[in-house]
Amino acid sequence: MTIRLCIPADFDAMLAVINAAATAYDGVIPPDLHHVPFVSAEELRDEIADGAIRFYERHGFRLLTPAEKVGLRRYWRVSDRQAETSVVLRFSPPPAAGASAPRAG
Repeated sequence: MTIRLCIPADFDAMLAVINAAATAYDGVIPPDLHHVPFVSAEELRDEIADGAIRFYERHGFRLLTPAEKVGLRRYWRVSDRQAETSVVLRFSPPPAAGASAPRAG
């Protein structure tokens, strides 16, 4: 067996493996936390997105606040709902060594 990176076409198989594996914990995981399916497709997509966000945060990006996203509307032609739910990251490198942080004012 070979281990390889997953691709988008693997999503359904990943979901099936996760949920099949979770059946091994039936009776071990407290009943209020164990449900079938253990992970829905939406939950798995959210987890994958969260992992991607953490990856970019480790590489100098940060999530924009809702107020910061409003300023993008002059460039961004999407519905209000899409803008509200979109993940927008901005590159924010740390200050250079020895540089002083900007003062709030």
